[in-house]
Amino acid sequence: MPRRAGLGLSLAAGLLALGATALSPRAAPGTRAELVAELAIAKTAATQGLSGLELSADGTSSRLVADRGWRLDVTIARRDEIPVALRVSAPHPLTGPDGRPLEGRAETDAEALALAPDGTLYVAFEGDHRILRWAPGAVRPEALDPPPDAAAYPENGGIEALALGPDGALYAIPERWTEDGAIPVYRHDARGWTRAASLLPQGRFHPSGADFGPDGRLYLLERAFDGPFGFRSRVRRIALGPDGATGDSVLLETGSGRHGNLEGLAVWRDKAGAIRLSLVSDDNGLAIQRNQFVEYRVVSGAAGL
Repeated sequence: MPRRAGLGLSLAAGLLALGATALSPRAAPGTRAELVAELAIAKTAATQGLSGLELSADGTSSRLVADRGWRLDVTIARRDEIPVALRVSAPHPLTGPDGRPLEGRAETDAEALALAPDGTLYVAFEGDHRILRWAPGAVRPEALDPPPDAAAYPENGGIEALALGPDGALYAIPERWTEDGAIPVYRHDARGWTRAASLLPQGRFHPSGADFGPDGRLYLLERAFDGPFGFRSRVRRIALGPDGATGDSVLLETGSGRHGNLEGLAVWRDKAGAIRLSLVSDDNGLAIQRNQFVEYRVVSGAAGL
């Protein structure tokens, strides 16, 4: 969640050294994302700072986390597959390993969410950089070992994106990178953390959310802060394999202020077979910023996109 005006990062020296070690995004030829809907989410104490999103396979129910330490369930009413209304459940406090609700900014700042098919819930936090895992139905989470460079994350630059891959592994992406100038994509399985890929940043965009789509590819949500003009948002689609990342393409890039501060992304397939990008915005607890549920449909002349 950006709380400072400057999101820029000097990368010139790092990029010169990288050469071909990181993958740069390119526009996806013949493919675009069309806006389907944009709905306001009522502002309450629990809906301040919505930052993580998971969606059911049919797009009718959602789980959110907010950076004030809450988990919320949302029902999405659709008409002809277009979202027309949202119903937000009573909030549930996120708890620590001692079973008590989290307290204080460093503990509660939930920034990313991943939900496994068996109901296991993963949440990444900033401030006190960590990832907690709740077993199905559990009140007390357990803490995962942090990614290799977590100690170097700035206070407001930790894990912003979590996603469960088709291989069952957990993938994590930090907002700010500190060593080689590339955006690291980390993979966690029973053997611990490895670096699955390196992505090349462009402009002032920084990772803010991610999900694996039903096509098995990684979708990365990024945002750039343009001061008084608001936020720009971008969605990249990437294939991950044994040799890292390939086919990094841009599906969506918005102008300044088109939406709010989009931080959560869920990717699914509608009844017509098209990929949907569902997104949620973080209002930073400010009256001048928006709480939104936004949805795009990816369209292309090529089959299976």
